Amino acid sequence: MTNLNLLISYHSLILENKSQIIQNPDWYHIPIDGSFVGAAYTGKVNLHLGNLIELWETTTSWKQNLKNQYFYTYRISGSPLSGRCVYSGFFSNGIQMTFRSTQMIDWLKPFFKSEKINKKPSLCSFAKLIRTLKQNQR
Repeated sequence: MTNLNLLISYHSLILENKSQIIQNPDWYHIPIDGSFVGAAYTGKVNLHLGNLIELWETTTSWKQNLKNQYFYTYRISGSPLSGRCVYSGFFSNGIQMTFRSTQMIDWLKPFFKSEKINKKPSLCSFAKLIRTLKQNQR
């Protein structure tokens, strides 16, 4: 399973333990494959688990309530000049979708405020994190 698939499958467990993950640099910087912000003319920045958790918890664009289900964005790409973008994510029930928008700035503002973007990825595996969190629940 990829880290993205693990994130989608265990997002409830991840969010229940968000403060532990954010405080632990090894867990915070677990890379999530396919999770990035890509902007024309400026390049692409890969996102880590902690980045996503912080964006979901502090913004309404990265975590949206759509039809009584939360939609968690994990990837956005587009043009900051035109504002057009495509963003991908998953619903609470695990269904993945991609949408189009003309408001890319809504995703970019909170992203650029994050202090922990572009740090070196962790060597800790996502599977090991899941096992540890499950053991701590017992």
